[in-house]
Amino acid sequence: MEGDLNILERIKAINNGTVRWDANKLIFETGDIQIPLASAASSVKELAPLALFIEKYSLSDSSILFEEPESHLHPAKQVQVSDLMVAMINCGAHFQITTHSDYILGRINDAIKLYKLKEADDEKYNKFIKEKGYSKDLLLNPESVGSCYFYKNEDGTVSVREQSLENGIPYDSFYDVIRNETMNSMNLDQLLKGEGGNDF
Repeated sequence: MEGDLNILERIKAINNGTVRWDANKLIFETGDIQIPLASAASSVKELAPLALFIEKYSLSDSSILFEEPESHLHPAKQVQVSDLMVAMINCGAHFQITTHSDYILGRINDAIKLYKLKEADDEKYNKFIKEKGYSKDLLLNPESVGSCYFYKNEDGTVSVREQSLENGIPYDSFYDVIRNETMNSMNLDQLLKGEGGNDF
């Protein structure tokens, strides 16, 4: 249960407050302020069921479906939620996640790579996490992770493809869009500065 309490502290840090029952109503409390949960930010409402669940049930006996954990979250908060999910998995929770967030996938991949680095070279691992400020519990055994990609076929049907996790969870479909948008933005910056930009 100590791990479960740590998880609750993580949720409290992400939300900058706590969710609790008060006279059969859900209240969000931050500092000295108390408001109905219905009036709280969307990000707080998204994580409220998770916080209430953890208060009542053990993570080691839990199977959780978390759809779009990135919903209503700033990228920095998405990273925190990714760390939260990794910590919950390491406490024994079974997770199913659907996501369209490269921040979520990137952070989960970092946890997998950190696990591999620690296994390969403990000294390099310790030096890296110290320099980069990573928590020591941000480790995810790739054997505890599976990834499926839903691919739309030309005939309109959808195929489910299991993905190799040799280098983490692949997110090529995201990467292509990110790369193209970044290149377009760089070209626009160059054109505005009178530098001509790349051929496009």
